[in-house]
Amino acid sequence: MPIDRCGHSFEQLANVAIPKHLTAMRERLDRPHPMAWFIGGKVAALRALGMAKDVSGCYVIVSRGRPIYVGISRSVVKRLGDHVKGKSHFSATLAYRMAARKPHGMSRTVAMADAEFRAHFERNQKLLRAMHVAIIEIDCPVELYCFELAAAMEFDTHQWNSFKMH
Repeated sequence: MPIDRCGHSFEQLANVAIPKHLTAMRERLDRPHPMAWFIGGKVAALRALGMAKDVSGCYVIVSRGRPIYVGISRSVVKRLGDHVKGKSHFSATLAYRMAARKPHGMSRTVAMADAEFRAHFERNQKLLRAMHVAIIEIDCPVELYCFELAAAMEFDTHQWNSFKMH
């Protein structure tokens, strides 16, 4: 029985679906969108992207022409907005990771309440707003999860991507 109604075998995922998505992502990386588009909210971002609705998919955040982070979401446009304007470590996870690259010895909740750490977090959100992003739509959850790992490895985003369990 297929997991989550995925119509592919693992072999098909590895040899057909994932390579197809990697090709599509490489093409999108040639023309990434400004992360600043996601500051004004979902409707404004959808308009800027020329999209009718939010989609399930994968995104690659790019800094100075180089991929730095691969993420997935059932609502990519909303998720990208969270990265650039979220207020917590839950919503703006990449800005939190960037701010926490120097160990601080505090829990995430305490760190976010700490004025010095919070200022560092907000500076990293500002840096993210100046970056770019490439997006591809992937409806199948199994393909999406497999692709996130493959893309993170392919684009060498080890600095910010982690697949460790909490």
